[in-house]
Amino acid sequence: GDQGKVMAGRYKVVSKLGEGGMGIVYEGFDGNLMRRVAIKRMSDSLRADARARERFMQEATIIARLTHPYILAIHDVVANDEGIYLVFEFVDGRPLTDMLIERGKLTLQETKRVMAFVCAAIDHAHQHDILHRDLKPANVMVDKQGFVKVMDFGLARVARDSVKRLTHQEIMGTPAFMAPEYHMGESAPPADVFSLGVMCYEMLT
Repeated sequence: GDQGKVMAGRYKVVSKLGEGGMGIVYEGFDGNLMRRVAIKRMSDSLRADARARERFMQEATIIARLTHPYILAIHDVVANDEGIYLVFEFVDGRPLTDMLIERGKLTLQETKRVMAFVCAAIDHAHQHDILHRDLKPANVMVDKQGFVKVMDFGLARVARDSVKRLTHQEIMGTPAFMAPEYHMGESAPPADVFSLGVMCYEMLT
């Protein structure tokens, strides 16, 4: 695997944290700034497809401009012969999914607290014309202090029009959390709000 590798002369891969459809996530260490980081190795299909790669790099640049305390910050994108890696801030915590698996459901008070963080983050993104497009508990990190960070605006795209038409191939996401219009290739801020509602329902029940 990538363990022990040093990328871009500064990011050392320490250990594997998890794996998802979009790639493998590692804990890393930034030798320049002497701090922990998270490194996500994007799926190899991205490297093979020049058009997809270019679109991904553009999106990463857009998302990296989002600075908000409740949005996971992107520090860097490293593209080398081995793949494309996203470097972002390290959160000492766990995804909301883990909490739900462990506890079944959260109290109304806890749900309100988590949702307040998430809604603030999404509201900020929408004000900057960025949609999340894949909101679900797996993309919400809760740290040891109980603070929340929304991550993986991986499918976010600048919402240039109020309703963005997408070709069918570009629709990605998690069906249970996706708004009906998504399945018809449309996305706009209300689609993210729909996903927030599904998330809230899941947390309470």
